Amino acid sequence: ADDPVFAPYVSRLRYAFSSGLAEAVDSGPPIEPAPDEPDRLGWHALVLWDIDGWRAEGCAKFPVLCQVLRDVLPSTCRPWAQAGQEVLEVFGLPPGVSLDLHNDQTNARVSILMTISGGVGGWLEVAGERRWFGGDGEVLIFNVGFDHSAGNAGTHFRWVVSLAVSHPEYE
Repeated sequence: ADDPVFAPYVSRLRYAFSSGLAEAVDSGPPIEPAPDEPDRLGWHALVLWDIDGWRAEGCAKFPVLCQVLRDVLPSTCRPWAQAGQEVLEVFGLPPGVSLDLHNDQTNARVSILMTISGGVGGWLEVAGERRWFGGDGEVLIFNVGFDHSAGNAGTHFRWVVSLAVSHPEYE
């Protein structure tokens, strides 16, 4: 999370967190489970920004995220290698749920994850190494081309901001 290449994104995410981002999820799940992902039961996902631009529904639920990241997305002026190369999303996992090992079949992007709430029990495993978020507002960064899984060993719903930006070597 201290890599200077990603500092502009991490600082904006942390600003959003300090501006009350958790309030958007404190009153219960702001997002319904993703119906089109049966292999990810319990997985909640909401797109705020992607190749099609800013999403009104997502930005209405998380306005501070859209506001602080609007001037840094997209992160590259080059054409993307694939449609999902850059995307801003909010993901949720209920307690006791984990996602199966998978990879995103690309090395063109890097994901920056920051916990909004439920971070104490949240973990990310990449290439066989498990890292715990350790708390809310904590950041983990990884290359989605490696096999990875995520889970929630805590007692509360785990919410994360997922910001996928072009890999620095993509430029």
